[in-house]
Amino acid sequence: MKKDTVAERILVDFWQFAEYAKLVLGEDEYKADPEFWSNQFERDYETIKERLEIERKIVSGELDISTLENIEDLTVTEFVWERLAGLRLLSFEQFVLEFNQGIFREDRFYCDKGRAWLKNVRKTMAECGFRYVRKVKVEGRILLEVSKNAMGEI
Repeated sequence: MKKDTVAERILVDFWQFAEYAKLVLGEDEYKADPEFWSNQFERDYETIKERLEIERKIVSGELDISTLENIEDLTVTEFVWERLAGLRLLSFEQFVLEFNQGIFREDRFYCDKGRAWLKNVRKTMAECGFRYVRKVKVEGRILLEVSKNAMGEI
């Protein structure tokens, strides 16, 4: 990852984030409990905001990444990118955030769709140029394998 690219990340405002999260979730699911989902969107937004601030501090040298192991704050320890079987693993929300900011660079990756509906995730991925999405089991976890190019048989 390029240092200057990471330092320029800008988080969309909460309203944009919440509107997109509603779209991803689906109108029926959101309307079933709007108060719960609004609170969830706010928590998710704050978590992403914290992670981006930690990343900025690491890139600028304000925070030494080797010290992260000793910090008990889970938000901080979750910052490190997870890789499984050679591919990056990220949440659907993180994918959307990075893609909308124009900083997403993977051609193939694993995605944890979380609470989003698979139909909506596939539609969003296709709109972003990732036409190939399939469910896979990796290290005991059910994930989505996402690619811009056709994948071989499992």
